[in-house]
Amino acid sequence: MKAVITTLLSGLAIALIGAVVCLIFNYGEWEKVRAYAAIGLMLGFFAAPEFEPKTFRFPVLWQSLCGCACAALFALTLGAESGNVIRAGVAGLVLGMTSKIWLKHIHFP
Repeated sequence: MKAVITTLLSGLAIALIGAVVCLIFNYGEWEKVRAYAAIGLMLGFFAAPEFEPKTFRFPVLWQSLCGCACAALFALTLGAESGNVIRAGVAGLVLGMTSKIWLKHIHFP
């Protein structure tokens, strides 16, 4: 249960930050605000195992799936074709699987 709460809190926090930043720079473009909020939500889901690592049984699987979804959503937001959306999803999957290697270089506040 704690993993679900951690996931939702981190996802909603980053989605809110993404939506507010998009509102500041793109006021009135509500499609972009929704897209940025969705990408922020998936990034928050992706980062949740880093905030509370002991609450997730399979953090690599979780980060792989969230990385795939986040990259595919980002490609859709940019208006990519379906083949490129799939390629972006595969790239996000690989980034999710290797996240323990490269996330150690990012310092969270």
